[in-house]
Amino acid sequence: MVTLKDIAAACGTSIATVSYVLSGRGEERRISAAMQERVVKVARELNYDLTAKARKNRRPSIAVYWPQRQFDSVLPSFIAGMNTALGVTPIQTDVTIRPYDPGRLSEQTSLWLPGRSSASVIVSASNEDLETLKQHQTTYPAVLLNRTVAGYPSVTIDEVEAVQMAAEYAAVQAGGRITLVLPDKWLLGAQYRSLSVQETLRRCGIQPQACYSCGLAIDDGYSLGQKLLLEGAASGVFLCLQDTVALGLSLAFRDGGLVMGRDAEIITMSNSYQSANTRLYESLTVVDLRQVEVSICGINLAIEMATHAGIEPKQTVLHPVLVPHR
Repeated sequence: MVTLKDIAAACGTSIATVSYVLSGRGEERRISAAMQERVVKVARELNYDLTAKARKNRRPSIAVYWPQRQFDSVLPSFIAGMNTALGVTPIQTDVTIRPYDPGRLSEQTSLWLPGRSSASVIVSASNEDLETLKQHQTTYPAVLLNRTVAGYPSVTIDEVEAVQMAAEYAAVQAGGRITLVLPDKWLLGAQYRSLSVQETLRRCGIQPQACYSCGLAIDDGYSLGQKLLLEGAASGVFLCLQDTVALGLSLAFRDGGLVMGRDAEIITMSNSYQSANTRLYESLTVVDLRQVEVSICGINLAIEMATHAGIEPKQTVLHPVLVPHR
């Protein structure tokens, strides 16, 4: 069995230094980042179990890496799911939310060096962040939400099914009169859905009568709605990929005197939909991407990975739900 002494000898340092690094106290003891990385690298090469101590901890700690900017509307759903998961688990668990800038996950050194967390949850990583995860395995188990990378456990919604559900419902309701409203900020998930929706409509033999793009805020949707009203183009079925934009669009149409469901219908996909705010969405047809359930499954999986050895990474895929407007 590999010991701290073996790692210290291979690194050319003291047993105490190795102990401090592997117990997550490297920065506290002012051990250089280069030495910390060397200790971790050697420990892995010698097949030393870096997570054994964390799993034995009776109170696991989960670090949630939350991407700053553009994801504020999703946070309440994630928190609701996290609170639900923590409220029913028999294992007392500490959770810390660590905001990071999209594309700069590599700068979160706590993912790559031993620390106080026994597992992590990484939410909606960007393309650059996914490449980082492919190239560098995290020290402790990391569960990905809304993304998948080989070798990591993940919890996602079935995006293909969600897109088909929205596009096919729009096709039935519209009779060919579909207007697309796409986000102008190409977040990874939005980009995928935009391309997939257009492909699904082509497969259904439908050419959208118009296509607009705008920002991600409710005010952006409201401004677009006012523009459509002025142009006399606020009729038919609107397939809007961002729920915040869809809400703004529906408010503009309502203020313009339109009756939703009769004069116009808006179909959207939502990471923010939950039972507590259904009244906000009652004028919309929503494909619910079930972020609350994604969050519940993600936190539960992180706790499981943190407290049990030898669990193989698994991918959990949930199915979307269509909620017609009332």
